Amino acid sequence: MRVAQLNDCSPCSTARAQSVIDAGVTDDLYSHVEEWRTWPGYSERERLSIEYAELFTFDHHGIDDDLFERLHAHFADDEIVDLTLCLAIWLGLGRFLAVLQVEQRTGVMTDR
Repeated sequence: MRVAQLNDCSPCSTARAQSVIDAGVTDDLYSHVEEWRTWPGYSERERLSIEYAELFTFDHHGIDDDLFERLHAHFADDEIVDLTLCLAIWLGLGRFLAVLQVEQRTGVMTDR
């Protein structure tokens, strides 16, 4: 969700995968993503994921050993790989939709 916000991607900001809904992720969790540093509803894993998402989106050169050390304290290597791949896909997809001007409701490309 943080990548969708930072990417200003309306389709991504409103999309909800059924598997995520089935896992019990609520809209309340999404509605506080901009407050990730202070909102008490997030776990340390969620906070780290959102911090990583922000850096990945806007300052990938700022991702340093300290962040990876903190990630490794809460995630296994395969989880970090999965998270990184998801961030790359979400960032790319959001920009893909923006460049082709895919509209949120219709899913139809505009005259581009």
